Amino acid sequence: MCGIVAIVGDSDGSTAPLIERMRDSIAHRGPDDAGVHVEEGVALGHRRLSIIDLSVAGHQPMSNEDGTLVLVFNGEIYNYVELREELRAKGCTFRSQSDSEVLLRLYEHQGETCVDRLRGMFAFAIWDRRRRRLFAARDRLGKKPLYYAPLGWGLALASEIKALLQHPRVRATPDREALHHYLALQYIPSPLTALEGIKRLPPAHTLSWQGGSLTIRRYWQLEYLPKCLESEDDTAEALEASLRDSVRIRLRADVPVGVMLSGGLDSSLVTALAAQHASRLKTFTIGFEDVAYDERAPARLVAARFGAEHHEIEARADLVQLLPKLVRQYDQPFADPAALPTMILSELTRRHVKVALNGDGGDEAFGGYGRYRSPLHWRAFRRLPRLLREYRVWDGAAGLAGLLSTQAAARVRRVWDLGNERRDELYARSMSHFNREWLRKLVSDDLRTSSVKWDVYRPLREAFAVAEQRGLGPLDTLLSVDSVTYLPDCLLVKVDMASMAHGLEVRSPLLDQDFVAQAARLPEAQKVRGRETKYLLRKVARRHLPAEIVDRPKAGFGVPLARWLRTDLKALVQDTLLDGRLARRGCFRQDTVARLVHDHLQGGQDRSAMLWNLLVLETWHREVVESRS
Repeated sequence: MCGIVAIVGDSDGSTAPLIERMRDSIAHRGPDDAGVHVEEGVALGHRRLSIIDLSVAGHQPMSNEDGTLVLVFNGEIYNYVELREELRAKGCTFRSQSDSEVLLRLYEHQGETCVDRLRGMFAFAIWDRRRRRLFAARDRLGKKPLYYAPLGWGLALASEIKALLQHPRVRATPDREALHHYLALQYIPSPLTALEGIKRLPPAHTLSWQGGSLTIRRYWQLEYLPKCLESEDDTAEALEASLRDSVRIRLRADVPVGVMLSGGLDSSLVTALAAQHASRLKTFTIGFEDVAYDERAPARLVAARFGAEHHEIEARADLVQLLPKLVRQYDQPFADPAALPTMILSELTRRHVKVALNGDGGDEAFGGYGRYRSPLHWRAFRRLPRLLREYRVWDGAAGLAGLLSTQAAARVRRVWDLGNERRDELYARSMSHFNREWLRKLVSDDLRTSSVKWDVYRPLREAFAVAEQRGLGPLDTLLSVDSVTYLPDCLLVKVDMASMAHGLEVRSPLLDQDFVAQAARLPEAQKVRGRETKYLLRKVARRHLPAEIVDRPKAGFGVPLARWLRTDLKALVQDTLLDGRLARRGCFRQDTVARLVHDHLQGGQDRSAMLWNLLVLETWHREVVESRS
């Protein structure tokens, strides 16, 4: 796990100080070693977090014997041992035991198709001197980031935006359309970023630059069809075998490995399987004073069951003091409040280990969120005769409505709304911080003219359209949409940026490409059955975990944000959002912002998601944009 930077087409011998500044701005990603390679036309920089082959033989940038190929690599290739043996059989010799050299040799033999053989998380760039070409790629699901900025005839790329901002020709100019997406979704969808002129390479894509021409290509797509037709028991056996293998190869490291244990199903199952290969596993959990958000008790139960050395930390409201640091680390607005405890947990974990496994990916592969139940209800509703689907009992049958409580009548209304609404619109609203109505109230008159051209849900609609063209069922459609939007652009960004801020490598067995592909082809009823989410994964988990873990309702990795904003963080909300600076930037109406603050602090309505969204955005303007101006 490392940090990489590159400049191509706009480089000469005088570029060395610049590439070093870019490289060292992300020193947190690789505190163990640093290197640069500069020649006419290209400059590469690398910060190393030593995980495999800790010797100097793993130093980067890494070249082949004649210097015609130069590599900078961030990530882990989990099948590097098997690939190395294949290459040795073809006559390759190796100077190190690193996975980086395996990648370099594989490119030497297969060129750009090398990405098809890689099993792991990665972002890398290879300078091919003979072709005068820079080739870069990201892993299939988007664990490792890669950003780029066209520079006229040249190009700069890096693991983080802050490195690109070191370049004098890259400006910190906010992209208003991208920020519109952020307000709605809490994150900025790829390939956009919060800054004009900087893009994020989407997952499962390669980038080639040659002679001033930039080419971006998709090399992989998760397939949900054809469906697996084996018996449920046989499928569960195959699924467990695949997950066992995924955990096993992610324990490959020359440094200690632990587990970030939440006490939920996914991380508990990873802990159970990892404990079979580790003599004294270390586990790490964060908790809260608020019992509704605290998962320390189930985490302790799992750790004790498998004899782990368990470590805990409690998150309190004062962790919001980290907000400026978090915003600077993330480089662009990111409004998932779970980023704060993830930063704290990563710091605790890094004190004890350099690598940690986690349970990310189980929800997106097996339908673990509550929103995944709605497609099954939607499909049942759509099978009703059209007259029943369009007839509203609360309007046309006042007598019947009078028999229902207010709460029951509201439930009936929601059912009818659910069934009569387009799935993409229903999904988009469920994922929104600011919906369209609130955005119209929020944006200024100056911005409204531009914003009417921006469909804030466009990335979601496009993902839905692709899923529907592929003929996916209702549940698989949602899983497919999440796999290319929420998962890589929100969940994985949160973990990568928080963990790498502390030089911690986080590996996710449930996001193994083979395991995810296997899960995708399961029938929908083996993912969500009735009200039971992650049906088949739970069946596997019952073999290893106690019922109180397997059957626990999903808690999620949240924080008591609504209460914090009304109490400990009340002054922060008022000082940051009510001083008029948001309005003076020309984008927002101050009366709407003041209304949101009043609704939450005095009106008894929960506006915490919208307020946190604005807090992060304003802090980003002050910490990133204004500091660069």
